[in-house]
Amino acid sequence: MIPRPPRLSHPFTRQGATVGAVLVLWGAVTAGVAGLFLGNRQPPEVAARTAAATFVSRLGQAAPAAAYDLLCAPTRARLDRADFTRWTRGLQIADHWVGAARPGPEATSAVVGVRLTGPSGAARVVEFTVVAERGTWRVCTGPW
Repeated sequence: MIPRPPRLSHPFTRQGATVGAVLVLWGAVTAGVAGLFLGNRQPPEVAARTAAATFVSRLGQAAPAAAYDLLCAPTRARLDRADFTRWTRGLQIADHWVGAARPGPEATSAVVGVRLTGPSGAARVVEFTVVAERGTWRVCTGPW
């Protein structure tokens, strides 16, 4: 029997394939994470309306603490949680409708009209100024 010649191993080919696979995987993960942060941005009008609707929903659910957390920093600085809770005491919202947002010149603020309907059926329109604060839209002015 004739001996078989020794197999030449190609460590650089194996290492190159491993490094290449790691780089492709790293690129895919990086692109996916960037897509999550950049792709989920809502237009300012939609984000402002969503913030106002969430705020009014929390008020309607008699959850003033949760609604207070949606206020912007300047409003929270001048209106403490206890005062806000007192303002919301007895407030009943049977229904609400959030109108179109009118974004400000730099799209970092918007005015949102909200129609609040009480249990008696009486409705009133309230305008909220909603501002973008560190990437989150928050209610900054209202009837309080």
